[in-house]
Amino acid sequence: MASGPRTHDKAWYRPSAYLATWLAILYAKCRDMGGARNVFDEIPKRSIVAWTAVISRGASWLGRPLRTFQNRLWPILHGKRFHNPAISFSSGVNDPENILLGKFCRVQARIHFQKSAEYTDSRNVFRGRLVTATHNVMDYGAKGDATSDDTCAFLHAWHAACADSSSPTVLVPSGSTFMLKQLNFEGPCKSNIHFQVDGNIVAPKYGVVEGCGPLITFSNVDGLNIDGSGQIDGRGEPNVQLSNLKFINSPRMHVSIYQTVGAQIRGLTITSPEFSPNTDGLHVEKSQHVEILDSIIGTGDDCVSIGTDTYDVNVTRITCGPGHGISIGSLGKDDSEAIVEQINVSYCKFAGTTNGVRIKTWQGGSGYAKEITFSHITLYSVEKPIVIDQYYCVGDHNNCENKTSAVQVRDVHYSEVKGTSSSGIAISLACSETTPCAGITMENINIQSTNQGEDETTTCYNAQVNKKGYVVPSISCPT
Repeated sequence: MASGPRTHDKAWYRPSAYLATWLAILYAKCRDMGGARNVFDEIPKRSIVAWTAVISRGASWLGRPLRTFQNRLWPILHGKRFHNPAISFSSGVNDPENILLGKFCRVQARIHFQKSAEYTDSRNVFRGRLVTATHNVMDYGAKGDATSDDTCAFLHAWHAACADSSSPTVLVPSGSTFMLKQLNFEGPCKSNIHFQVDGNIVAPKYGVVEGCGPLITFSNVDGLNIDGSGQIDGRGEPNVQLSNLKFINSPRMHVSIYQTVGAQIRGLTITSPEFSPNTDGLHVEKSQHVEILDSIIGTGDDCVSIGTDTYDVNVTRITCGPGHGISIGSLGKDDSEAIVEQINVSYCKFAGTTNGVRIKTWQGGSGYAKEITFSHITLYSVEKPIVIDQYYCVGDHNNCENKTSAVQVRDVHYSEVKGTSSSGIAISLACSETTPCAGITMENINIQSTNQGEDETTTCYNAQVNKKGYVVPSISCPT
């Protein structure tokens, strides 16, 4: 070790790349990371060999590679700009312009994490998650008081994140409500971006902002992930467009279309665990003229649910599973009135869901659900493919109070529904005694059992059913 300072302290010493690299390795071997860093800082042209030598040699301190890397090397190197401003520890890891330096660093870090059996950290390094940044909109001037215009603050946070190469997060924090005018988050960006909405976003009052474009638009952005526990309230602004986004692991509904006119939802991927409660993929309520198209949804609840005061909704080419299927309802809870009409569900696929296409209403409600069409439905091992349940109740049905009034279900047309059922009950219609289901049409239905050799059955009470073409299994319904 003494030879290092003897050489380093000579008046004739100049920080050549070769000699400085040798000295950096020497200091690192002898556990003098401060000396290694100081020598490295003096190298006129940064050397990948010298830089990785500091990492690899120094990280072997006392046989504890992981703790050394985290507790010794990281504080020394992280965030410190070397004399060449183009290279720092963090940019070496993440910046595509320093891809070779980043590659060497990642390999070394991954090796040391693996040696310490810290496989998750090693995997994260491999996936590029070693260094990430969070851009909180509050740090860019957002007020979050529901009345101040926070549009510019959001754009500033987005621009900073878009220029960040560390796969950053744009954070909309909880506990605040941010009023936004129409804005466009544009790419391309340097890396993937996580947009985390934990707070609430609200549009200006209807009519305040001119134009009918979307409230929030993401354009030309690859690798965008939007999630969080907050909500976006469009305040009834018409002509909303939401497309080509991925939503994962929401604690409740992933996407809610509420008091909206003229919304088009297309190309979404929505995912949450199969047994996560109340995680509807997409819920529509008090809305008109809504299209939901070409999306893949797998949740612990309904893939798509239609609530009250809703009409003219088209749900087309949805792949659903896992989940509870596509549902009209539940309607009429707490003796409320429901109005739902002109709902069309077509060319949808269901795989391993508890239900296929379902209408569910609570006892005691009023109003109606009518002019509903389910067509060209494909089923793969669905427990209950076709369901009308006017005795819907959460939990034990024996604990639910019997009531005479009900939401009327009428003019429902099922056509070209084909596939397999895993429960033995292909069709289940349980309608109200006082308000029977009317105008139910079954046309070209063919549902077979998942279990070869077993026959499917149907149950039907208090429904007027018209059959066209073939209906397999056959259904008859006493009224």
